[in-house]
Amino acid sequence: ARSITGPSAVLADVRRAVADLAAELPGEAASLCAQLARLERRMPAAPDPPSFLHGDMGTAQLLWNAGTLVVLDFDACTHGDPALDLGKLLTQLRRLALRKPGKLPPFGALRRDLFEAYGRWSKDDPSLERRVAWYERATLLRKIHGLVFDTSRHPEAEALERRRGEAIRLLCDIARDSARSS
Repeated sequence: ARSITGPSAVLADVRRAVADLAAELPGEAASLCAQLARLERRMPAAPDPPSFLHGDMGTAQLLWNAGTLVVLDFDACTHGDPALDLGKLLTQLRRLALRKPGKLPPFGALRRDLFEAYGRWSKDDPSLERRVAWYERATLLRKIHGLVFDTSRHPEAEALERRRGEAIRLLCDIARDSARSS
């Protein structure tokens, strides 16, 4: 039996993450709950048929080799909506743009270029951008959870405070995006 990762499984993970975050960051609880409610209202339908997915798409899994893009590390592969892989990749790019301003083009331009490139190589999908935005928001909330709770890589107090600050900035980004798209 093949593994299928659908929007309901993603949403269940986000619910747990938001509950943890709301308890840890009470000043952000209202914003976190608003984001969760938005995800619940706008949950996309599972694709039929599901596509093969990388499952952990991010910048660390991409390598340029002699002008060819090579995708690495398929240990989390699954089946589902290709918007999930795109949402995860965009989350990584957003975080990189936040942490290292100037290293990448502006995030909006990156997002637009990614959709244009994807559109050239895939069939027309009118709801793709909306679904990607949903998975991106869900992935951002999971990343915020990781930033606040994963203390294994850099347990130093300064690093933990920096990660918490990044988590709060990402949550502010999500809230700003929500206000613009409402």
